[in-house]
Amino acid sequence: MTIVEKVTMYVSASINMKQNTAALFAAGLLALCTLASCATASAPMPEWYQNTDAVYPRERFIAYEGRGGTVALARQNALADLAAYFEQEVRKEGTASIRMIEQQGAAGTAVEKTRRIEEAITVTVKRNLTAVRYAEDAWRHPATKEYVTVAYMDREEAWKVYHPQAQKAADTLTLLFYGAREEADPFTRALLLGKTEAYAAGEEFVTARSFAQGLHPARAAALFEEADAAMPPLSKEADYARRNAGVYLECTPDLDGLIRNAATAAFNDAGFPVANERRNAQAVCVIEVKEGLVPRPPGTGTFYRPSLTGKVTSLGNAGTSALSFTVEADQQSAIDPGLARSRAYTALAQALRDTLPGRLRE
Repeated sequence: MTIVEKVTMYVSASINMKQNTAALFAAGLLALCTLASCATASAPMPEWYQNTDAVYPRERFIAYEGRGGTVALARQNALADLAAYFEQEVRKEGTASIRMIEQQGAAGTAVEKTRRIEEAITVTVKRNLTAVRYAEDAWRHPATKEYVTVAYMDREEAWKVYHPQAQKAADTLTLLFYGAREEADPFTRALLLGKTEAYAAGEEFVTARSFAQGLHPARAAALFEEADAAMPPLSKEADYARRNAGVYLECTPDLDGLIRNAATAAFNDAGFPVANERRNAQAVCVIEVKEGLVPRPPGTGTFYRPSLTGKVTSLGNAGTSALSFTVEADQQSAIDPGLARSRAYTALAQALRDTLPGRLRE
């Protein structure tokens, strides 16, 4: 082979190599561009994001959307909104129950009642969100870069879990109300109706009924049908029963009528009239006072730790004991023995007036 031929072959090979290299480079660049395009393209918008009610219709689901920097945070926020829905439903009934307690004039403040209702709301909602599920296709919004998801509950599925609690509340109120109606003794009937009122306005029934309503209105209405029917006449019947269950008082010992006057006020506050004569009463309340004189060395003053016990006996039920209670007051003292005794009776009378109305509605 001549030198010219060798040079020609070398040049030709060099040109082919450069062409192949350029082709490979171009192919690689195309592949990289394709991968980059795939990486930056957003996932398709889920159907539930476009129309949540279409995917999770309200008659079957309770669904709330949540957003966050991660899928976990998005789920957490969705769950928080779902819980807030139930808390709002329960608070509607809670507010009504507080008003009922205030109207009845029962012992305890609205602040205390509010605190107990709030605690019950928190416990009930947390305990009954076990049937929550989440959308499997959490989506990252291309504009906000946040993840979006849905927390939802299937009403039928969750109802099966919650049904025993709701059933217990419905049955308890129904049994209390109709059991009180069947009681022949006037004073005992009044007590039982008062107990029913307290349960109807209490945290157990209030949270159970309202959570059931928020979870599955149709099933809740069917389950609580009898209990709901008892609510309208309950307060009227309880008030009537108390007005017709007069109490005769016997208080020994006493000081200037302090204990008797306090007991009279307490019964009146709870809706029970106090009869002047035993024959006009439906029950007798016997109160025994223990002055509680505390032994002390001479010259150190006089100290009392007073207490009392009370027993209400129904006159229309063969003398059956209907209610017992105990009241204690803080220790009282003075240098003068008479003043110390007066302070003891005054403190005990106030404690009786504060305590007894609540016991009559338990």
